[in-house]
Amino acid sequence: MIFLLLSLAGVPSGSEARASAIPPESPPRAPGAPDLIPLAVSCYSSRDAARIDLSTDPEGSDPGSLLMDDTGTTPSVFPPAAGGGSSRHKYLPVLFSLLVPGTGELYLGHYVRGGLLLGAEIAAWTGYAYYQDKGLDGRAEYESFADAHWDYDKWIDDHLATEGLVDPTFAELDSIGRNHWDQWPGYHTWYSKEEEKQNYYETIGKYDWFISGWEDWDGTSHDTSLRTTYRGMRTASNDDFDTADKFIYLSIATRVFSLIDTYFLVRRAESDASAKAESGLSIKARATGLASGEVALVYRFQ
Repeated sequence: MIFLLLSLAGVPSGSEARASAIPPESPPRAPGAPDLIPLAVSCYSSRDAARIDLSTDPEGSDPGSLLMDDTGTTPSVFPPAAGGGSSRHKYLPVLFSLLVPGTGELYLGHYVRGGLLLGAEIAAWTGYAYYQDKGLDGRAEYESFADAHWDYDKWIDDHLATEGLVDPTFAELDSIGRNHWDQWPGYHTWYSKEEEKQNYYETIGKYDWFISGWEDWDGTSHDTSLRTTYRGMRTASNDDFDTADKFIYLSIATRVFSLIDTYFLVRRAESDASAKAESGLSIKARATGLASGEVALVYRFQ
Protein backbone atom coordinates (compact mmCIF):
# COMPACT_ATOMS: atom_id res chain seq x y z
CA MET A 1 0.00 0.00 0.00
CA ILE A 2 1.26 3.46 -0.89
CA PHE A 3 0.08 6.45 1.18
CA LEU A 4 0.11 9.97 -0.21
CA LEU A 5 -0.44 13.13 1.80
CA LEU A 6 -1.64 15.85 -0.52
CA SER A 7 -1.67 19.50 0.44
CA LEU A 8 -1.69 22.87 -1.26
CA ALA A 9 -4.60 21.59 -3.30
CA GLY A 10 -5.83 25.07 -4.23
CA VAL A 11 -8.82 23.65 -6.09
CA PRO A 12 -11.82 25.97 -6.87
CA SER A 13 -14.98 24.73 -5.21
CA GLY A 14 -17.02 24.97 -8.38
CA SER A 15 -15.16 22.27 -10.30
CA GLU A 16 -17.01 18.96 -10.37
CA ALA A 17 -13.97 17.15 -11.69
CA ARG A 18 -11.96 18.18 -8.61
CA ALA A 19 -14.63 17.58 -5.99
CA SER A 20 -13.77 13.91 -5.67
CA ALA A 21 -10.25 14.72 -4.37
CA ILE A 22 -11.40 17.12 -1.61
CA PRO A 23 -13.33 15.97 1.44
CA PRO A 24 -17.04 16.78 1.23
CA GLU A 25 -16.81 19.14 4.20
CA SER A 26 -13.88 21.58 4.38
CA PRO A 27 -12.84 22.85 7.83
CA PRO A 28 -14.99 25.87 8.86
CA ARG A 29 -13.36 29.31 8.76
CA ALA A 30 -13.94 31.81 11.59
CA PRO A 31 -15.52 35.16 10.65
CA GLY A 32 -12.88 37.68 9.65
CA ALA A 33 -10.10 35.09 9.61
CA PRO A 34 -7.75 35.10 6.60
CA ASP A 35 -8.20 32.56 3.90
CA LEU A 36 -6.57 29.22 4.64
CA ILE A 37 -5.31 26.71 2.13
CA PRO A 38 -7.69 23.76 2.36
CA LEU A 39 -6.10 20.41 3.16
CA ALA A 40 -6.96 17.43 1.02
CA VAL A 41 -5.98 13.92 2.13
CA SER A 42 -6.33 10.95 -0.14
CA CYS A 43 -5.28 7.27 0.05
CA TYR A 44 -4.53 5.28 -3.05
CA SER A 45 -4.00 1.59 -3.63
CA SER A 46 -0.74 0.33 -5.06
CA ARG A 47 -2.44 -0.11 -8.43
CA ASP A 48 -3.54 3.50 -8.57
CA ALA A 49 -0.39 4.97 -7.05
CA ALA A 50 1.75 3.17 -9.59
CA ARG A 51 0.30 5.59 -12.14
CA ILE A 52 1.51 8.66 -10.27
CA ASP A 53 4.62 10.65 -11.16
CA LEU A 54 5.06 14.09 -9.64
CA SER A 55 8.00 15.01 -11.85
CA THR A 56 6.14 15.24 -15.15
CA ASP A 57 2.90 16.63 -16.52
CA PRO A 58 1.34 15.25 -19.73
CA GLU A 59 1.54 17.64 -22.61
CA GLY A 60 -1.67 19.57 -22.98
CA SER A 61 -3.09 18.58 -19.58
CA ASP A 62 -5.00 21.12 -17.50
CA PRO A 63 -2.88 22.15 -14.44
CA GLY A 64 -4.51 20.98 -11.27
CA SER A 65 -6.99 18.72 -13.00
CA LEU A 66 -7.69 15.20 -11.82
CA LEU A 67 -6.89 12.22 -13.99
CA MET A 68 -9.15 9.20 -14.11
CA ASP A 69 -8.04 5.62 -14.49
CA ASP A 70 -8.84 3.49 -17.51
CA THR A 71 -12.44 3.00 -16.39
CA GLY A 72 -12.94 6.71 -15.79
CA THR A 73 -14.02 6.22 -12.18
CA THR A 74 -10.93 6.31 -9.98
CA PRO A 75 -9.63 9.84 -9.35
CA SER A 76 -5.96 10.67 -9.26
CA VAL A 77 -4.37 14.02 -8.42
CA PHE A 78 -1.22 13.26 -10.39
CA PRO A 79 -0.69 12.18 -14.01
CA PRO A 80 0.40 8.63 -14.80
CA ALA A 81 4.11 7.84 -14.87
CA ALA A 82 5.80 8.31 -18.17
CA GLY A 83 7.37 5.21 -19.66
CA GLY A 84 11.00 5.25 -18.69
CA GLY A 85 13.50 4.12 -21.28
CA SER A 86 16.65 2.31 -20.24
CA SER A 87 20.05 3.58 -21.22
CA ARG A 88 21.27 2.36 -24.57
CA HIS A 89 24.61 1.62 -22.94
CA LYS A 90 23.26 -0.65 -20.21
CA TYR A 91 24.48 -3.78 -22.01
CA LEU A 92 27.93 -2.38 -22.77
CA PRO A 93 29.48 -4.77 -20.15
CA VAL A 94 28.10 -7.70 -22.14
CA LEU A 95 30.05 -6.49 -25.17
CA PHE A 96 33.17 -6.21 -23.03
CA SER A 97 32.78 -9.82 -21.88
CA LEU A 98 32.29 -10.95 -25.46
CA LEU A 99 35.57 -9.34 -26.47
CA VAL A 100 37.62 -10.16 -23.35
CA PRO A 101 36.15 -12.48 -20.70
CA GLY A 102 36.02 -10.92 -17.22
CA THR A 103 36.12 -7.28 -18.34
CA GLY A 104 32.33 -7.00 -18.19
CA GLU A 105 32.34 -8.16 -14.56
CA LEU A 106 35.16 -5.73 -13.76
CA TYR A 107 33.17 -2.90 -15.36
CA LEU A 108 30.21 -3.74 -13.11
CA GLY A 109 32.40 -3.77 -9.99
CA HIS A 110 32.63 -7.56 -9.50
CA TYR A 111 36.41 -7.51 -9.23
CA VAL A 112 37.04 -11.01 -7.84
CA ARG A 113 34.82 -12.75 -10.37
CA GLY A 114 36.08 -10.61 -13.24
CA GLY A 115 39.70 -11.08 -12.19
CA LEU A 116 39.33 -14.87 -12.13
CA LEU A 117 37.76 -14.97 -15.59
CA LEU A 118 40.31 -12.57 -17.02
CA GLY A 119 43.08 -14.68 -15.48
CA ALA A 120 41.59 -17.83 -17.05
CA GLU A 121 41.55 -16.12 -20.44
CA ILE A 122 45.18 -15.02 -20.10
CA ALA A 123 46.18 -18.52 -18.97
CA ALA A 124 44.34 -20.06 -21.94
CA TRP A 125 46.17 -17.97 -24.52
CA THR A 126 49.49 -18.34 -22.72
CA GLY A 127 49.08 -22.12 -22.69
CA TYR A 128 48.06 -22.15 -26.34
CA ALA A 129 51.06 -20.10 -27.40
CA TYR A 130 53.45 -22.29 -25.40
CA TYR A 131 52.22 -25.66 -26.70
CA GLN A 132 51.70 -24.43 -30.24
CA ASP A 133 55.33 -23.27 -30.39
CA LYS A 134 56.45 -26.50 -28.76
CA GLY A 135 54.54 -28.53 -31.34
CA LEU A 136 56.05 -26.54 -34.22
CA ASP A 137 59.55 -27.04 -32.81
CA GLY A 138 58.88 -30.77 -32.51
CA ARG A 139 57.64 -30.89 -36.09
CA ALA A 140 60.79 -29.21 -37.35
CA GLU A 141 62.88 -31.71 -35.37
CA TYR A 142 61.18 -34.87 -36.67
CA GLU A 143 61.19 -33.58 -40.25
CA SER A 144 64.94 -32.95 -40.02
CA PHE A 145 65.37 -36.40 -38.47
CA ALA A 146 63.48 -38.06 -41.34
CA ASP A 147 65.42 -36.13 -43.96
CA ALA A 148 68.65 -37.38 -42.40
CA HIS A 149 67.69 -41.05 -41.93
CA TRP A 150 65.14 -41.99 -44.61
CA ASP A 151 66.09 -42.15 -48.29
CA TYR A 152 63.87 -42.45 -51.33
CA ASP A 153 66.34 -44.36 -53.50
CA LYS A 154 67.15 -46.84 -50.70
CA TRP A 155 63.44 -47.47 -50.21
CA ILE A 156 63.10 -48.63 -53.84
CA ASP A 157 66.46 -50.44 -54.21
CA ASP A 158 66.21 -52.43 -50.95
CA HIS A 159 62.47 -53.15 -50.96
CA LEU A 160 61.67 -56.86 -50.71
CA ALA A 161 59.09 -56.56 -53.47
CA THR A 162 61.84 -55.68 -55.97
CA GLU A 163 64.08 -58.70 -55.26
CA GLY A 164 65.32 -60.15 -58.54
CA LEU A 165 64.86 -56.87 -60.39
CA VAL A 166 67.88 -55.03 -61.77
CA ASP A 167 67.84 -51.35 -60.90
CA PRO A 168 64.12 -51.27 -60.04
CA THR A 169 62.07 -48.14 -60.62
CA PHE A 170 59.28 -46.55 -58.64
CA ALA A 171 56.76 -47.55 -61.30
CA GLU A 172 57.73 -51.22 -60.97
CA LEU A 173 57.56 -51.11 -57.16
CA ASP A 174 54.23 -49.32 -57.16
CA SER A 175 52.78 -51.78 -59.70
CA ILE A 176 53.77 -54.74 -57.53
CA GLY A 177 52.13 -53.17 -54.48
CA ARG A 178 48.92 -52.35 -56.32
CA ASN A 179 48.48 -55.71 -58.02
CA HIS A 180 49.65 -58.16 -55.38
CA TRP A 181 47.80 -57.29 -52.17
CA ASP A 182 47.96 -60.87 -50.98
CA GLN A 183 51.76 -60.72 -50.94
CA TRP A 184 52.22 -57.12 -49.89
CA PRO A 185 49.34 -56.11 -47.62
CA GLY A 186 51.38 -53.20 -46.31
CA TYR A 187 51.13 -51.28 -49.59
CA HIS A 188 50.26 -47.60 -49.30
CA THR A 189 49.94 -44.80 -51.85
CA TRP A 190 53.11 -42.76 -52.22
CA TYR A 191 53.12 -39.02 -51.57
CA SER A 192 56.21 -37.00 -52.39
CA LYS A 193 57.34 -34.20 -50.09
CA GLU A 194 56.65 -31.67 -52.81
CA GLU A 195 53.09 -32.89 -53.40
CA GLU A 196 51.82 -33.63 -49.88
CA LYS A 197 54.34 -32.66 -47.22
CA GLN A 198 52.18 -33.69 -44.27
CA ASN A 199 51.28 -37.08 -45.77
CA TYR A 200 54.88 -37.68 -46.76
CA TYR A 201 56.21 -37.35 -43.21
CA GLU A 202 53.32 -39.37 -41.84
CA THR A 203 53.46 -42.34 -44.20
CA ILE A 204 57.22 -43.00 -44.15
CA GLY A 205 57.06 -43.64 -40.43
CA LYS A 206 53.61 -45.18 -40.14
CA TYR A 207 53.44 -47.87 -42.86
CA ASP A 208 55.68 -50.89 -43.31
CA TRP A 209 55.60 -50.39 -47.09
CA PHE A 210 58.23 -47.68 -46.63
CA ILE A 211 60.42 -49.38 -44.01
CA SER A 212 63.24 -50.18 -46.41
CA GLY A 213 63.97 -46.48 -46.74
CA TRP A 214 65.30 -46.24 -43.16
CA GLU A 215 69.08 -46.50 -43.12
CA ASP A 216 69.20 -49.05 -40.26
CA TRP A 217 66.79 -51.54 -41.85
CA ASP A 218 68.45 -54.95 -42.07
CA GLY A 219 66.22 -56.44 -44.76
CA THR A 220 64.25 -58.77 -42.49
CA SER A 221 62.86 -56.95 -39.43
CA HIS A 222 59.45 -55.25 -39.28
CA ASP A 223 60.78 -52.24 -37.46
CA THR A 224 63.94 -50.25 -36.90
CA SER A 225 65.32 -48.18 -34.04
CA LEU A 226 65.34 -45.06 -36.19
CA ARG A 227 61.72 -45.48 -37.24
CA THR A 228 60.70 -46.10 -33.62
CA THR A 229 62.47 -42.91 -32.55
CA TYR A 230 60.86 -41.02 -35.42
CA ARG A 231 57.38 -42.22 -34.46
CA GLY A 232 57.92 -41.07 -30.89
CA MET A 233 59.00 -37.61 -32.08
CA ARG A 234 55.90 -37.25 -34.26
CA THR A 235 53.62 -38.44 -31.45
CA ALA A 236 55.10 -35.91 -29.02
CA SER A 237 54.67 -33.08 -31.52
CA ASN A 238 51.07 -34.03 -32.28
CA ASP A 239 50.31 -34.28 -28.55
CA ASP A 240 51.58 -30.72 -28.10
CA PHE A 241 49.27 -29.51 -30.88
CA ASP A 242 46.34 -31.33 -29.25
CA THR A 243 47.11 -29.67 -25.91
CA ALA A 244 47.22 -26.26 -27.60
CA ASP A 245 43.74 -26.95 -29.03
CA LYS A 246 42.44 -27.73 -25.53
CA PHE A 247 43.51 -24.28 -24.37
CA ILE A 248 41.50 -22.81 -27.24
CA TYR A 249 38.46 -24.72 -25.97
CA LEU A 250 39.12 -23.31 -22.50
CA SER A 251 39.15 -19.78 -23.93
CA ILE A 252 35.84 -20.38 -25.73
CA ALA A 253 34.23 -21.81 -22.58
CA THR A 254 35.48 -18.86 -20.50
CA ARG A 255 34.12 -16.40 -23.05
CA VAL A 256 30.68 -18.04 -23.14
CA PHE A 257 30.47 -18.23 -19.34
CA SER A 258 31.52 -14.60 -18.93
CA LEU A 259 29.02 -13.47 -21.56
CA ILE A 260 26.10 -15.22 -19.83
CA ASP A 261 27.28 -14.21 -16.37
CA THR A 262 27.55 -10.52 -17.32
CA TYR A 263 24.10 -10.55 -18.90
CA PHE A 264 22.50 -11.79 -15.69
CA LEU A 265 24.55 -9.36 -13.59
CA VAL A 266 23.20 -6.49 -15.70
CA ARG A 267 19.64 -7.77 -15.30
CA ARG A 268 20.10 -8.16 -11.56
CA ALA A 269 21.52 -4.64 -11.27
CA GLU A 270 18.50 -3.29 -13.11
CA SER A 271 16.15 -5.19 -10.79
CA ASP A 272 17.96 -3.95 -7.67
CA ALA A 273 17.91 -0.37 -8.92
CA SER A 274 14.20 -0.60 -9.67
CA ALA A 275 13.42 -2.05 -6.24
CA LYS A 276 15.48 0.63 -4.55
CA ALA A 277 13.74 3.38 -6.50
CA GLU A 278 10.31 2.01 -5.65
CA SER A 279 10.82 1.57 -1.91
CA GLY A 280 11.21 3.94 0.99
CA LEU A 281 9.70 7.27 2.09
CA SER A 282 9.83 10.35 -0.10
CA ILE A 283 8.18 13.76 -0.45
CA LYS A 284 7.27 15.17 -3.85
CA ALA A 285 5.82 18.53 -4.78
CA ARG A 286 4.89 20.50 -7.86
CA ALA A 287 2.92 23.57 -8.87
CA THR A 288 -0.42 23.03 -10.59
CA GLY A 289 -1.18 26.65 -11.34
CA LEU A 290 -0.37 30.22 -10.39
CA ALA A 291 -2.04 29.93 -6.99
CA SER A 292 -2.10 26.20 -6.29
CA GLY A 293 0.21 23.26 -5.86
CA GLU A 294 0.44 19.64 -4.77
CA VAL A 295 2.59 17.93 -2.15
CA ALA A 296 2.80 14.15 -1.68
CA LEU A 297 4.30 12.06 1.07
CA VAL A 298 5.01 8.69 -0.54
CA TYR A 299 6.00 5.46 1.13
CA ARG A 300 6.74 2.47 -1.02
CA PHE A 301 7.62 -1.03 0.10
CA GLN A 302 7.94 -4.43 -1.52
